[in-house]
Amino acid sequence: MNPTQAAFEDRVASLEGGVAALAVASGQAAETIALLNLAENGGHIVSSASLYGGTYNLFHYTCPKLGIEVSFVNDPDDLEAWRSAIRPNTKAFYAETLGNPKGDVLDFEGVAKVAHDNGIPLVVDNTLATPFLAQPLAHGADIVVHSATKFIGVTERRLRRDRRRRHVQLRSERSLPPSPNRTRATTDSFSPNSRRRFSRPLRAQGSVAVLARRRRGDHPV
Repeated sequence: MNPTQAAFEDRVASLEGGVAALAVASGQAAETIALLNLAENGGHIVSSASLYGGTYNLFHYTCPKLGIEVSFVNDPDDLEAWRSAIRPNTKAFYAETLGNPKGDVLDFEGVAKVAHDNGIPLVVDNTLATPFLAQPLAHGADIVVHSATKFIGVTERRLRRDRRRRHVQLRSERSLPPSPNRTRATTDSFSPNSRRRFSRPLRAQGSVAVLARRRRGDHPV
């Protein structure tokens, strides 16, 4: 196991309040792995229609090729629409915390109750909100997925870059006498090539997506 990857998984699971996480290559991979562990050939998924375009294409075009049918709920706030879309072979509910492109906020507890009343797990994409703004697991979701290149990774890269810039500035102030070259040295330290060099390892980590499973015992599902 890669210890850097394991640390990343542990931290995101902790942020989401889950018991475990799995880092994979992309957000699409996280969605696919989560759902293929719930549904298989002959299975059915009910999803909100307020989705990122790549997710919609995955559900509308790719899943049927694997024998998985997906029904879309046009109004995610209509709990009766979720309930009426359930079939005997329904294996999962899927939605985004903040639906794309309208930005509508998911009724976690309402949708989760409909799902759990029928023995179905709820999978939520929390990419846009991040655990800083919303924790779906605390409101009834069973699995959370992230595309970490969007906000979790970008925020981390920015913070580390800012800390690095501040460190260079402090080091310059402490060790160098006043000089016109100081500004040039500090500026050169953060030339475009240097920024790419500093952020490349973080950018690779930022391409990871995460599944966080809710704590056992909170729901029967």
